Amino acid sequence: MNHAYSLRFAAGAALALACAAAGAQTGADLNRVEITGQTLAPIARVDVHATCRGIDDELQESIGALVARHNVTGDMRVDFELSGSEVTHVHSRGSTPEMRYGVNRAVSRISCVNGGQSQHYAFLLTMRQATDEELAAGLPPIIASIGHSVAAQ
Repeated sequence: MNHAYSLRFAAGAALALACAAAGAQTGADLNRVEITGQTLAPIARVDVHATCRGIDDELQESIGALVARHNVTGDMRVDFELSGSEVTHVHSRGSTPEMRYGVNRAVSRISCVNGGQSQHYAFLLTMRQATDEELAAGLPPIIASIGHSVAAQ
């Protein structure tokens, strides 16, 4: 019994010495701290109408049939990058996969011009039922329009 206790004590002492030696070797590393994480996405510009004049008409023309065919109403958030007149990295959220695909294709074809630097834009695309007055004026049954508030999406 006494011999078993001595072996346990010796093993524990050896482990403690090994840990102390390892700690002494890496003592300089204790002050270093590394932090990893995601970078924040660029803040989206919401002044799409100023940069993409005529976007409402272009989108209504491009996705009007798609919206009518799927009879979809609701909101979609649309994000894209603009560099000069090139629209890239279009991504939409909300609605059906068919609508997202159609909206992404339509947005990638819109006419926009900025100062040449790459900038991130976002807008809220709202699809709603036309009122009786709008229908009488010849507007389509579902109207797509662009809003500015994208924070809630």
